[in-house]
Amino acid sequence: MKVKNILLGSALVALAAAGGTALAAPTLTFDDPGIRGGTVSYDGDGGVLTGTDIRFNSIDFSGGIAPNESSLTCSGCLLNFTTGANTIEGSDTADYEFAAGGEFVLTGSALDSSNTVIANGILLTGTFTDRPTAIPSNLNPNTPPGTVNVSGFGLDTKHEDLLAYFGIDPDTSFIFSSTNIALGTTSFQDNGGFSGTVNNADIVNSGTPPVAVPEPGEIGLLGFGLALLLTGIGLRRSRSL
Repeated sequence: MKVKNILLGSALVALAAAGGTALAAPTLTFDDPGIRGGTVSYDGDGGVLTGTDIRFNSIDFSGGIAPNESSLTCSGCLLNFTTGANTIEGSDTADYEFAAGGEFVLTGSALDSSNTVIANGILLTGTFTDRPTAIPSNLNPNTPPGTVNVSGFGLDTKHEDLLAYFGIDPDTSFIFSSTNIALGTTSFQDNGGFSGTVNNADIVNSGTPPVAVPEPGEIGLLGFGLALLLTGIGLRRSRSL
C-alpha cells in the first residue's frame, strides 16, 4: 500500500452583509487542547470531501471586552462537514477540486466555568460558496510530512446565545484569515481516495464590525475557518499494485 504524509491547509472564508454598529472586531476560536478524534476522507469515486466527528473542547473570545468570561468549555462538540461533489480527480501527486455546496455543522454545548450551559445544540452551521481544492505537494514518499493545501469559501451562522454571551453584535461579519489541515501517514487508494485521523483541530473567525442597521430578527452571518491536524489511517488498495 502506498502511504503518504500529507498536510492539508484549509481556508473557509465567509463574507456577509451585516448591520448595526460595534466597538470592537471580535475573534472566536474553537480549539481541541488535550483531545483528538474524527476523520477527513474522500472516496475517490467522484464523491465529496468529508469531515466526520472532529472533536473540539474550548471556545475563546478575543478582540474586544467580553461582558462575561472570555473562554468557555465546548462539551461534546463535534464538527461534521461535506463539500460538493468532486469535480477534478486527484491523487497523492495530483490536485483535487470539489464543487460548492455541502455543509459544515458544529454541535455541542458551550459551558462557563461553573458548568452553566450558555448555548446548546448547533453552535455553527453553513455551506461552501466556491470550489474547495486539495492540492498535494509531496511527491516524494520518503520525505514526510508531505503537504496538501485545501482552500474554500463559505457562509455560516452561529448560535445567537453564544454571540450574546460574548457581547458580539449578531450582525457582525466574520472573515476567516488562515488555517491548516495536516495529515500524517495518510493512505491513498488506487482510485485516488484517502482518509486520515484528526489529532488537532482549530476553527478561527475574525470579525468585522457591522456598518448598517439590520432587519429585525436577523442572525449575523459569520465566516467559518478551521484547522485540523490529522494523522492518517490505512486503507487497503482496491487492487494490487
